[in-house]
Amino acid sequence: MFAYETKVTRIVDGDTIIVELQGKSEKIRIIGINTPESVDPRRPVECYGKEASTRAKELLYKKTVTLENYQERDRHGRVLGYVRMSDGKDFGEIMISSGYAHSFKSYSHSRLATYNKLEKEARSNQVGLWAPDACLNDDVTQDILHQERITLIKQIIKILETFFRLFFWSWY
Repeated sequence: MFAYETKVTRIVDGDTIIVELQGKSEKIRIIGINTPESVDPRRPVECYGKEASTRAKELLYKKTVTLENYQERDRHGRVLGYVRMSDGKDFGEIMISSGYAHSFKSYSHSRLATYNKLEKEARSNQVGLWAPDACLNDDVTQDILHQERITLIKQIIKILETFFRLFFWSWY
């Protein structure tokens, strides 16, 4: 297992950070977790994306961490690695068990079973993004709710128009 102690210089989002790695600034995609999008310019900010990014900043920004198993790169050129915080805790475990991240199931990795179990527990306990009211104030959710209200109002208007036509038609 490769391990390298370094300092986090920037948080991109909840599952991507920038560190100094062997004298070079590198973007690290954290293995095994997937947080809702918060910075992709092609997509709207997803439910709990801002919260996940904020939590990553609280836990990692300007902190010393240990990158583990960091030798590979993904298709975007980011270094793949696990992140162990200075207190010895696995960052992925913290994010998943607190409801800030999903277990990333698309690729097999050594902590997949543990991460899946933690996600299942977080869902059962309804923490973080699994809470029933987690996304009620989210912009995307608000847009969807607004569209649903408009659709409902249009349906009510049609029903009322039909009712009045039938009611007034019977008077003639």
